[in-house]
Amino acid sequence: LANLEGKKEGSSAIINNLNNKAALMVVPKECEILENESLVDIIFMP
Repeated sequence: LANLEGKKEGSSAIINNLNNKAALMVVPKECEILENESLVDIIFMP
């Protein structure tokens, strides 16, 4: 469960996958809370 309350609206969050490679998680502007099994777009960084 990820709580996005207080985060800048429409922003993306930087996350790391299990290989410690940076990835960009694109979250919809209207999203406040991500629950288990939520679908999001992920952009893997080179």
